[in-house]
Amino acid sequence: MKVLIDNNLPRGVSAALAGHQCLIVRDVLGADATDSEIFAWCNSHDVDILVTKDRQFSWVIASGNSRLKCVLCVFGNMSMRETVAMFEENKTRIEYFAKSNSRILEI
Repeated sequence: MKVLIDNNLPRGVSAALAGHQCLIVRDVLGADATDSEIFAWCNSHDVDILVTKDRQFSWVIASGNSRLKCVLCVFGNMSMRETVAMFEENKTRIEYFAKSNSRILEI
């Protein structure tokens, strides 16, 4: 599973998804990348899942005709440690979601 983690989440989320190829938007596109640039990059680089807190961006993904899926983080502000723990607790759900026909998973 190839995962791209949006700029609005801590880098440590990638550690919680160990065993999968996790990339960070800041690293591949820069901190000022727009949603349209991120979406295009995901589609041209075979990204399976974008992880974001951006609800409007998740709607774009859900309504598009690409194979890209979205894990939408709906939890409030948390410390980096709490956020990483949230992903560790939901890793199995995310892996199952990647194989499903669903387009958005809210955690």
